[in-house]
Amino acid sequence: MLVQHHGDLGAPLAQVTLELGEGLQVAAGVLVAMSPGISARRGKNAAIDQTLHRVGLKTLAFPILVGADGGRGDLFLSVNASGAMNVIAIEGEGLFFQQGLQLAADLGIEAAILPPIKVGRRNQLRPFVRCAGRGTLLLQAHGHLLTHYLAQFEMMLVSPAHLAAFTSGIQLKPVRLQKSMAQAVRGGDGWMFECSGPGRVWIQGRPGYLHQHRSTRQEGLES
Repeated sequence: MLVQHHGDLGAPLAQVTLELGEGLQVAAGVLVAMSPGISARRGKNAAIDQTLHRVGLKTLAFPILVGADGGRGDLFLSVNASGAMNVIAIEGEGLFFQQGLQLAADLGIEAAILPPIKVGRRNQLRPFVRCAGRGTLLLQAHGHLLTHYLAQFEMMLVSPAHLAAFTSGIQLKPVRLQKSMAQAVRGGDGWMFECSGPGRVWIQGRPGYLHQHRSTRQEGLES
């Protein structure tokens, strides 16, 4: 599988080239074009179904399955206009990211949407997605995506709207800053996520909740 990024922040596209027999899980509403040799269907992986049933989860983060059944081919995915595509390799460790950032994932990755996390009165985040397995994950962050490693017992405060993803070793705890410090926090009401290591966190340059609120309103109009 070959992944390429085209365009600027105005209207970027992700191009994924699949060899014969390769497959990919794709998020709903992001597939804009594909070669004749690429097939797409709505389906669920049996292993994922068993995992979701065991933990009581029903919703898949990647409900579309595509495959190069007719030979080598390309598919094109629409990337969030305020950000860019990011490729993350998952090697057996768990990973959590904000719902709405997903583009696609290898078939070896299991992903399920978790219940939403509420932080304060204004920043009610959309649900996080939990990933496990091995393979490549394609995310569309808002602005630049920065990776930061936290050692054991090391902590960092991150604005909820800017926390794009984190590995399973990170402990997450909502905390409220003092009023004098809250004024310095971008895009929030003084609430932050206290992230404790060991593990990695991904911080996005633009607040994700602005795009999420627009998406929620649009979904309401289309339903």
